[in-house]
Amino acid sequence: MHKLRLGITVVSMLALVSQSIFAATLVLEEGVSGYTGTADATLYENRPSNSNGAGAHFFAGVTKDASPRRALLRFDLAAIPAGSTVSSASLILTVDQSRPSTDLYTLHAALAAWNEGSVDAGEPGGLGAAAATGDATWSHRQFGFTTWSSLGGDYGTTSAQTFFSTAGTSSTFSSIAMVATVQNWVSNPLSNFGWIILGDESTAWNAHRFVSSEGTIGQRPRLIVIYTPPARIRDWDCYD
Repeated sequence: MHKLRLGITVVSMLALVSQSIFAATLVLEEGVSGYTGTADATLYENRPSNSNGAGAHFFAGVTKDASPRRALLRFDLAAIPAGSTVSSASLILTVDQSRPSTDLYTLHAALAAWNEGSVDAGEPGGLGAAAATGDATWSHRQFGFTTWSSLGGDYGTTSAQTFFSTAGTSSTFSSIAMVATVQNWVSNPLSNFGWIILGDESTAWNAHRFVSSEGTIGQRPRLIVIYTPPARIRDWDCYD
């Protein structure tokens, strides 16, 4: 009997190990496979009380008149089981309007909660529209209630960088620092405030317009996370 129980336990532990070594891939794009957890918005430096959280586009970079635009972007990671280990994170964005140039953009973890809001600035959207109460703006993370600690948003050091080019092209942010950020969000969901995207703010006329989570499906922001779920113990009581 003891030999049988030992054999069952060994088989069980082998199964436990086998469940913990296979990575899973999660692809998050608004409106695809039932996922509806993306939020995004634009912060307008020269229109600090304007927003565009429900628009089909968001903006980042610097305009012709030297006014920065910054983009906020957040994904719901609830589909990743608690205790998982993240091994890869990639963020894909699609440009739908720009000058004929290729420009550097940086990705930073946001450090405070913000609201996407319901304002749609329409076409082309580059100046935003008057913010509704609670919207994210250049001055407020919740308009009418809570300001950012610093104008233009509260964010950490650079997590990743990439170059974006002309309309119709896509580029990917991916780095070890992004993996650490996403891992922290999986381990501490209340710390998931998403990212802020900045262009090169040392020079003018490099702004790009990106497809937002309300834009064309297939071009919306896409986050790809590879992770290993925690090992599971099934029917442990049967070995007592």
